[in-house]
Amino acid sequence: MTSAAVADPLSPVEISPGVKTLESVAGMAKEGREIGRWSRVFTKDGVHPFDDIEWKIVDAVIARPDGTIVFECKGIEVPAWWTETTINIVADKYFRMIDNVRENSVRQVFSRVASTLTKWAFDQGYFESQKDADIYEQELIYALLHQLGAFNSPVWFNLGVPGRRQAASACFISGVGDSLESISEFQKSEKIIFAGGSGSGANFSSLRSSYEKLSSGAYVCGPLGFMEECDKGAKVMKSGGSTRNAAKIVVIDIDHPDIIKTKDGRPGFITCKAVEEKRAHDLIDIGYSASYDDPNSAYKWVSFQNANHSVSISDEFMRAVTDDRSWETKARITGSIVGTYKAKDVWLEIAKAAWFCGDPGVQYSDTINKWHTTPNSGRIRSSNPCAEFLHIDNTACNLCALNLTRFFDGRTLNVKRFEHAIRIFVTAQNAIIAKAEYPTPAITKNSLALRPIGLNYGNLGALLMNLGLAYDSDEGRVVAARLASLMTANAYTVAAKLAARTSPFAEFEKNKEPMLGVMKMHREANKNVLKRWGVVKDPLGDDVLSTSEKAWDEVIKLGEKHGYSISQATLQAPLGTISFLMGMDTTGIEPAFSLVSYKSLVGGGSMKLVSGAVKTALHNLGYSEDEVSGISNFLTENDDIEGAPFLKAEHLPVFECAMPSMLSGRCVTPIGHLKMMAAIQPLITCAQSKTVNLKSNATVEDIADLYYEGWKLGLKCIALYRDGCKKSQPLKTKSRDDEEAKTGIREVIREVPIEVPILKRRRLPRDVKGFRHKFNIGGHKAYLMVNEYDDGTPGEVFVRLGKNGSTLGGLLDGFTMMMSIALQHGTPLPVMIKSFIHQRFEPAGMTDNPEIRFADSIYDYIFKFLDIRYFGGENSGMADKIKTRAVSIESLPPPSSIPSVMDSASPAMSSDAPPCMNCGAITRRVGTCYLCGTCGVSTGCS
Repeated sequence: MTSAAVADPLSPVEISPGVKTLESVAGMAKEGREIGRWSRVFTKDGVHPFDDIEWKIVDAVIARPDGTIVFECKGIEVPAWWTETTINIVADKYFRMIDNVRENSVRQVFSRVASTLTKWAFDQGYFESQKDADIYEQELIYALLHQLGAFNSPVWFNLGVPGRRQAASACFISGVGDSLESISEFQKSEKIIFAGGSGSGANFSSLRSSYEKLSSGAYVCGPLGFMEECDKGAKVMKSGGSTRNAAKIVVIDIDHPDIIKTKDGRPGFITCKAVEEKRAHDLIDIGYSASYDDPNSAYKWVSFQNANHSVSISDEFMRAVTDDRSWETKARITGSIVGTYKAKDVWLEIAKAAWFCGDPGVQYSDTINKWHTTPNSGRIRSSNPCAEFLHIDNTACNLCALNLTRFFDGRTLNVKRFEHAIRIFVTAQNAIIAKAEYPTPAITKNSLALRPIGLNYGNLGALLMNLGLAYDSDEGRVVAARLASLMTANAYTVAAKLAARTSPFAEFEKNKEPMLGVMKMHREANKNVLKRWGVVKDPLGDDVLSTSEKAWDEVIKLGEKHGYSISQATLQAPLGTISFLMGMDTTGIEPAFSLVSYKSLVGGGSMKLVSGAVKTALHNLGYSEDEVSGISNFLTENDDIEGAPFLKAEHLPVFECAMPSMLSGRCVTPIGHLKMMAAIQPLITCAQSKTVNLKSNATVEDIADLYYEGWKLGLKCIALYRDGCKKSQPLKTKSRDDEEAKTGIREVIREVPIEVPILKRRRLPRDVKGFRHKFNIGGHKAYLMVNEYDDGTPGEVFVRLGKNGSTLGGLLDGFTMMMSIALQHGTPLPVMIKSFIHQRFEPAGMTDNPEIRFADSIYDYIFKFLDIRYFGGENSGMADKIKTRAVSIESLPPPSSIPSVMDSASPAMSSDAPPCMNCGAITRRVGTCYLCGTCGVSTGCS
């Protein structure tokens, strides 16, 4: 396929031969004519959207934490209100080479994509006239320019770029059968997908198990052997594609014989990744690096690190767990019983492995297929890597997201703008399907026959905070559900009208009855939103409720009459890189990550950023301007809103984030995450990619309960992540012995006996006393927190920096963790003081402590302070310098019960993810993927 020409946004679209004209569609149904006509909602007649805004010329620069420049582009043109982060990421990721000249204006990027999509839509007969096409193109440009929505990254990478394949989908599901030919074709398909910067998912359950033989009589290696080979292939392709890493998921059914263990005794699918994680731990313990980006990292030497793992679980298995019955695994070829286990034991193995390494997740196969719109075309067996796209094998999905906060006027949803934006983007997504290119013939065939798209929304966390609603509240869940319902209903309405204009998707008639059945289930779910969450009045108002009910009636009426142009309309992606393009404060349906963040500055250092949603929330909660100012100043000063003047205790839940951002450790609970997923699940076609965060002290039973609750709530897919379960994390919160005792992960590496002295650990009591000391070095604020034994000696020390997620914060967490363990094992504090004072590194400089006027580093300050407090300064040489103690021990902050870093998560340890391979900043987990907030690199689908 030749690349689409890049047209000037103001020039008319050429009429291609064979396109329907107004006269040729005179007999078309009124809905078909209606969808082809476009009037202006966002734009003005005679004024191009580019000419109706203010522009600015800026430089785009992305730097590593040490100040090294990794990307720089000077003199680029962007909208005046765009933030520095949006500018940097769009320039780095989406500016392309056109005729050997790099794009240097957002005008060029949006014109390239919008003109290509408009031409594709025109070629397929979507418009009544040339005038309608021209209006549509300008409305699309407005929506992109004003960050109402955005397409997934491949659209920006490829569309309208001469010489590039016009690939537009980020999500793929591949099929693999039980033959060498099929496996080889699958491996080839994956490499092509990875090379394009996209991700792929597959269910390996068709492959015969290690307990089964070939026709020659030899036993096969089973799916795990081929998984390991494919994992290496993904590792090789990891840096492939345009600008980001590959992503991959492997799914195996719960009744596959290799689910527990292989015939030769190797760990089965459930525990294979946990066992490899333990192998990495052992390598780290003997000196290998724990850093993901180190070429000699322990993680480079273990298997299964390049794919997410998920178990496909049936309702029958869940009932067996509930009833404490046995469970049978069955041969793939003959169907005979291979193994019999207690279902609860298998369930516990899943929870143990997930506790230890974060995998496997679960996919509830019967729930997935209950909501399947095209079951007569095949069963859904797998998902894309982030687990939001669910369809039959060998399908692709192009994604697009809406920015929810752009459709609210204060606390009121502007329904007209919301519905119009949906129409614009769904029209474009429909146009993409037939014109874009796909990696394999099988994916091409199914994508054209079934035509799935993936519309979704983002910035939900910021929206709810803006509205003064807690993320973990029934009202918040109703808002999320109602918006998902409106989005899905309007998307299918557009699809039904396009079907009236052109035709329904090829396999619609074959699936008409079950697809209309799913639409009726959506309608029923919309009716039951308030009842389900125990809310009397819809927070968005009776008008929105009424609009949603009418929308679903229309969807079913039009579908029965015309069918639909697409088989799937909506899902919920994690929204990685494109969240920056839209200027979102929160990604996907995640809550706010924290109230305060820090941005790395060129040349080193960082800048504090307070979430803009905080002030909006306070105003909507009824606080006066002076009160808002006082609370905001407190947050800026203390990196914490708890304890702020004027703030009412009942409003604290509004400001709860994904990670603990208050000294009390408040954050969105795991069940809060789960319920938000449950709120939107019956109102979108596919599934959702979302992080369900657990604190480090979560138990195996907690994970088992959450997976079980997810099934009862009607979710389709879940991935949990317990903080600290990766040894690469800066702070490891449980000892290796604790992990082994808790999970029972089997030892697979022969231990080399080493004689080491065993020191008895003196643990702190459950309730401790301690103190918090605030200090400032060279303008860098920090808190030193010490917990003491009953005799007043220190047993635990940790430091909290304002720079949440910074590399320095992570290193300090790890250092103070080791220091705490050393104290508890009897290492004398004076020995540590003498070893670490005068250590010199930044930040260094003048302090605000009159007894320590200058500190060579944070280490230097910590140990000088501890020496003064406990030994009068005699070990650090400070005793002679202290003539008059400005602060006596008695006048220090009173002892208080401080949350222990050993027992709970904290903002400083939120960076439980690898450094960005591009810029070195710490990434954060988004769904099942990782996203860099500095340069926008994402391992996800969008």
